[in-house]
Amino acid sequence: MAFCIQCGSALEDNWSFCENCGAPVNSRPSDSQTTQFSNQPAVDQKSQFVNQPEEQQTSVINQPAVDQQSQFGSYPTDSQLPYNPSQNPQQDPSQNENGENSENSENNEVHKVDKMRVIIAVVVAASIVIAAALGTFLYFELNKVKLPNASEFARTSITKMTKKLEKQGLSVRIKGEFNKRKRGSFLRLDGTNPGNSVLKFIPVTIVQSKGPGVPSKGIVGKKVGSVTKILKNMGVEVKVHNVVVDNKPTGEVIGSEPMPGYSVINGNKGVINLAVASKNKGIPVNIFGMDKDKAKERLNSLGFSDITLKPHFASKKMIGKIMGTYPSLGSQFTGGHIDLLYGVDASGARTAIATDMKGKSLEYKKGNTKLQVIGFIEPLLGTWCTKSGDCINLGATTIYTPNEYQKETRIYTINGYPGDDFSSSFDRILRSYTPNTLEMSTDNLMQMILDVISSASVTSGEKLDPHMKDLMHNHLIAGDTGAIEFYQSLGVPYCGDDLYLLPILDQKVCEAGHLKNYDGDVLSLFMDLHNHKKWTGMSYRMTDFFVAIPVNAKLNELESSGYFKGKGKTQPDPNRPFILRRDPKLYKETVVPFDGEYSTSDNPFVPTSKHKPVPFAPAPDDSNAYYLVEQPFDWSSLK
Repeated sequence: MAFCIQCGSALEDNWSFCENCGAPVNSRPSDSQTTQFSNQPAVDQKSQFVNQPEEQQTSVINQPAVDQQSQFGSYPTDSQLPYNPSQNPQQDPSQNENGENSENSENNEVHKVDKMRVIIAVVVAASIVIAAALGTFLYFELNKVKLPNASEFARTSITKMTKKLEKQGLSVRIKGEFNKRKRGSFLRLDGTNPGNSVLKFIPVTIVQSKGPGVPSKGIVGKKVGSVTKILKNMGVEVKVHNVVVDNKPTGEVIGSEPMPGYSVINGNKGVINLAVASKNKGIPVNIFGMDKDKAKERLNSLGFSDITLKPHFASKKMIGKIMGTYPSLGSQFTGGHIDLLYGVDASGARTAIATDMKGKSLEYKKGNTKLQVIGFIEPLLGTWCTKSGDCINLGATTIYTPNEYQKETRIYTINGYPGDDFSSSFDRILRSYTPNTLEMSTDNLMQMILDVISSASVTSGEKLDPHMKDLMHNHLIAGDTGAIEFYQSLGVPYCGDDLYLLPILDQKVCEAGHLKNYDGDVLSLFMDLHNHKKWTGMSYRMTDFFVAIPVNAKLNELESSGYFKGKGKTQPDPNRPFILRRDPKLYKETVVPFDGEYSTSDNPFVPTSKHKPVPFAPAPDDSNAYYLVEQPFDWSSLK
């Protein structure tokens, strides 16, 4: 008997389909199979099959696999097993319900998770990059400022342009550079160009002109040819002076005026001087900085014997050493008188100022009375510069006056003013710089004139006229701080816009601010000094005023006395002498009008016999101090 290969039910010989499961009966099992199952009951056969060991089950299942697949095509091999409704087929523990290997399934799941994690990470990273790029773009766009164009920079002052850029949120830095263009002119921007867009957090550096000047590098120690090429771009005249020196090669630049790093005085109208080494007979420039006694011996050895030592304000390191000479250091010189200038500090300031050109003392005393000084300011001559490069040149010249009491007059100038363009020598004298006030009033005008004239010839220790003895007791030089004042125009008043020196000498009166010739003789004019109708429209005006502070001066004591207005932020260098310049912009009142009486004693802007000057402003500070530039050359005398 045959059995259904699908469900195991017994089949009749003539059945085409199994009545139990409907499976087609297309072939019969082999004889061995028929014999095997025909001799056993169906139940036992089933039990026998079910109870076979795993190896036997496998062999039974797998045995007909090839033939059955060939016979039944797409039927799976497990359909060949006899159907046992009471028991499900056993499942391999290494397979899942889909028949897949569990290890492979787990690996696939892990791979899927890993792949998902990678995808998520890539997406997140890309999102971060995009967000960062977008944020950066927006940040830079929101913090970007477009700069004005070049023409706007050129026509706008640096101060106004700075304020404009700062209002736009930019940080602005100002940088100076020597150039032939006018001081303060716009030159360029560092790191960008006008019209470009810049970021708010990056400072904008504006380069402005410092006017013509000498660069700090590439000058001293170089050959004169290369140096002149550089300086010709400054747009000013360059003068070359051959100077005597015995320790430098011929043709080497050994100094300049202005010194490297400083501006040309008087801007485009100024001159740049170069000192170039040469081998000639004269005063060697290398005695500069030498001990004064050794320098004198050195000149003696060169055949010069007529030598005088004279004091000059100096830095701490130059006290007692040679600051300069007359004739100038480095000048070609074959013989004659030589002045050696040596450095002094505050202890020698008064003596230095109270000495005339011939070395005669101008300091007088009478018992315990205040001293009287009609002084020169030779020890202050030279160039003085702030650390920012602003300079003043204190010079001197001798002019000749057609009068009986003094044919030669020494006048002092600042940056060449007053110059020889004045038609009258009296005008130059009146506008020059002096360390004293010309004290005059209508009450003692004639006596004052006589005293001023006579004081110029008084010798040390002689009796002074009572009118003269205390005239300078309110000047700093009368104290012990070591400081010295000097100022313009002797403190005389103005008539309108004209300085008015001496009514008697000028034979003019001031009416309604205009100088008018007096119709009458000198005696009548003298009698009219009290006629208030003749003296109207006059004023005291604030003019140039300076204070010189030598090394070791009592600056703290001077500040404590109330001489200065306010207090500086940074103390000036105590090892260098410096000059302070009064700034009229720091005062509310710079003109004091008056009528009725000619007088210099009431001028509030200068020290007089009646009072001290108004408090000085600005107060001493390292930024506004004009320090002495110590250099060995007197350029005006070099050839």
